[in-house]
Amino acid sequence: MKRILIIVCLLFTVNSWADDEEFPIELTCELGHLIVYYNITDNPETTWWENHNTNDYLYVEKGKKNRASSPKKKKQYHEITDDRFFFRTQESGGLYSPWEYSHINRKTGKASLTININVSSTRLLSGHCTKGFKNYEKNVF
Repeated sequence: MKRILIIVCLLFTVNSWADDEEFPIELTCELGHLIVYYNITDNPETTWWENHNTNDYLYVEKGKKNRASSPKKKKQYHEITDDRFFFRTQESGGLYSPWEYSHINRKTGKASLTININVSSTRLLSGHCTKGFKNYEKNVF
């Protein structure tokens, strides 16, 4: 009887932990040939995304953290819901400035990245995200 009571108590404890959102949520997303890191918190000032140093396609500097808050030179936006994470970054300078959208599905881990470098060059990359910051030390082949 004591064992059953202990098991029931443990089940309630585990369920209550699962309901709480733990921040930061660190993700490594492999989107097409790009690697993007996301650090997601409940505060735009501490939420950011960053290019892996092998990325040669995104207009944002390699290794630079791009906050979800609004720094002077960029228009940035993020939205966190139970189902998805959404990030938008646009260089200041008007309608034709470079921009990117990141959509991450929280249920499946699948993600897409839309990049617009100029009026005639838009790319859509898709892939998946995993929890944690993955370290890429060795080449696959």
